[in-house]
Amino acid sequence: MVAGLGVLGIEGPLRGWCEATLRVLRDSCDNSVSMAERVVLKMRQKLVGMEEGFPSSVPDQVTRLLQDATSPSNLCRLFAGWQAYV
Repeated sequence: MVAGLGVLGIEGPLRGWCEATLRVLRDSCDNSVSMAERVVLKMRQKLVGMEEGFPSSVPDQVTRLLQDATSPSNLCRLFAGWQAYV
């Protein structure tokens, strides 16, 4: 793995890129943590059956998930690069 980094190995450009990336991440730490907390909250709400402020049973939640997954109106949101047929 290190051989693929060239003659300087981990002391080459990789170190500079890693340091620059870590500086950016540290500078935006509060924003990143805030976004991660929102993601975890949304995931927790889905796992306990709360969607859009209303509780739902497991069968109701599965029904809604399947309806959303098979809805033609959601096809426009599909990532163009996703190639399910591959």
